[in-house]
Amino acid sequence: MQSSLRSVLVPFAAAAVLAAPAPAGAAIVSADFLESLDLPTCCSSGPRIEQALGRALGAGFELTAADLVANPSFWNNSFNVDLDGVTPELRLTPDGSNRYQTITVTVSNIVFSLAGEHIAGFSLISDSATTPEVGVVTDTTSFTNDSFSVTIDISPMDPSNAFDFVPSGVARFGINLAVDQAPEPASLLLLGLGLAGMGFARRRI
Repeated sequence: MQSSLRSVLVPFAAAAVLAAPAPAGAAIVSADFLESLDLPTCCSSGPRIEQALGRALGAGFELTAADLVANPSFWNNSFNVDLDGVTPELRLTPDGSNRYQTITVTVSNIVFSLAGEHIAGFSLISDSATTPEVGVVTDTTSFTNDSFSVTIDISPMDPSNAFDFVPSGVARFGINLAVDQAPEPASLLLLGLGLAGMGFARRRI
């Protein structure tokens, strides 16, 4: 019985880590930022790329035109990227007027303020930064434990379709933070004993 109890409790204890809403003090401290902008079906020699690695969050924008690393098609203007790590919220603000068909902003290798902290959600709040010339603008979001990304596309994607920047607009995205927490020892023991009892009863049947 002793070896059977151990075999149930040990795996259970290892797996019993729960994600709880982020407590006070949870925040994003730094991250890698990448922005890609392009008109792939219209005279493109490649996307405009802006990138910043290991950038600490602070006052002002985390990614701007000053972070340009490639622009083979000579596209003008981009989003200024502002990440508020405490709220937390991602804000994209056009730095001028231009037309694009696709823009992707990725924030990765995120460093958090608390142990066990991670991204638990990333979603659109509102987008007044773009307006379609023809077609429909779609904001598609995704996330992992330490990254999130948004792609803004025109649909259908063909040479006559594009969207324009709205210089006074802003695209806003909400970020949910969570922290891994182990259950209270007493709760863990009770649950473990319950599982052990079920295992013992199953063996006797």
